[in-house]
Amino acid sequence: MELEEPEPSTLIGPQQDVKTVQSWAERNGLTYGASRICAIKAATEGG
Repeated sequence: MELEEPEPSTLIGPQQDVKTVQSWAERNGLTYGASRICAIKAATEGG
């Protein structure tokens, strides 16, 4: 299964991040928690 990349320019404010990650999760068939972990990991590892 290939996941789409979230658009970095849409990840600006904290509330906006939640909505974006949640939408991305739904489009990719993931839970919000799993997608949040992926987003945090990508951010801390530099992408």
